[in-house]
Amino acid sequence: MSKDERLYGELQPEEIEDAEISQIILTQQEFFSKEYSVLKTGTILPLRSKLIGLQPFIDEDGVLRMNGHLKYAHFLPHDVRMPIILPQKRWVTKLIVKQHHEKGHHVAGANQTLASLSNRFWIISAREEIHEWEKECSKCRRRKARTARQVMAPLPNIRFSLRAFSHCAVDFAGPFITVQGRGKRREKWYLCLFTCLSSRDVHLEMAYGLDTDSFLNAVYRMTSRCGVPEKMSDNGIFFVGAVKELRELADKFDKDKLLKSAANRGMQWNFNPASALHFGWVFECMIKSAKRAMYPILSSADVTDEDLVTAFAGAEALINSRSLTYQSAHPDDNIPLTPNHFLHGCIGGQFAPESVDKSDFHPRK
Repeated sequence: MSKDERLYGELQPEEIEDAEISQIILTQQEFFSKEYSVLKTGTILPLRSKLIGLQPFIDEDGVLRMNGHLKYAHFLPHDVRMPIILPQKRWVTKLIVKQHHEKGHHVAGANQTLASLSNRFWIISAREEIHEWEKECSKCRRRKARTARQVMAPLPNIRFSLRAFSHCAVDFAGPFITVQGRGKRREKWYLCLFTCLSSRDVHLEMAYGLDTDSFLNAVYRMTSRCGVPEKMSDNGIFFVGAVKELRELADKFDKDKLLKSAANRGMQWNFNPASALHFGWVFECMIKSAKRAMYPILSSADVTDEDLVTAFAGAEALINSRSLTYQSAHPDDNIPLTPNHFLHGCIGGQFAPESVDKSDFHPRK
């Protein structure tokens, strides 16, 4: 190819390679000036040289290469056997690292990028160069950027109490279908969950309807066993996990009757705004845990009222035996603190019922 032809048209692969080699030679002559001049004369490198361990030499094109232990592995490409030596913190090195980094679509790690570079180049402090470019790459910085974290507000006074269930929150879940008599008739019962806002204990009661009286009966049973709370919180009519039938609670729940009944017993009732789930995350997560503990026990079996009450009690014991603190593997650490410690002084939860689904497995079902 003549000199005039090289001034026009698209760049050819050999032209790009010649330009790359020329820039590499200039960079090597600038950074390794002493080593380059010594090797050019054919003398031995000084012992204090950074390249003494690489056994460098200059090839016929004037490129400084490493003479490695794969010198006679002729089945490998020439660049793999004798890679080009590149200095660190130079623009040529940075652009070559950038090229191989982008070949990995910005998701290849430092090891993969280094393996790709080693097929042709030997960069001094290569890992540092790769990590430095990953910090400068705008796309990687956007991809690895941390999202803003919400500053948590201090806990309200209702979350601090010495007695369990002195400040409570209540929520519903269900319905749960039970068989009556010989199994021809079925009824829908609901789970009424009470959780302590300070000790995180839960108490599960079965509600026999969606009317106000059924809910008050569940509250009376709870207060008879756990004591009368000072404050009770509710998230209104939109109960978590409820299906279409629970929307009937909007018409059947008499809030005035609830407030009057609570006032007669010294309780203060607080209704959270409707559709504001962030007001009730304390009992929302407890409902999720209760349903997760209930469904493996009940499965898809036909259960009676007795089975359902037993499953509620077993789920309550399992939830109250969960750990409230981090438990390390150190042998000197004490047992983790659980909600049962506030109620019974022990972990508990060791006598949970097994699954009530005793039906044989059938491949067609």
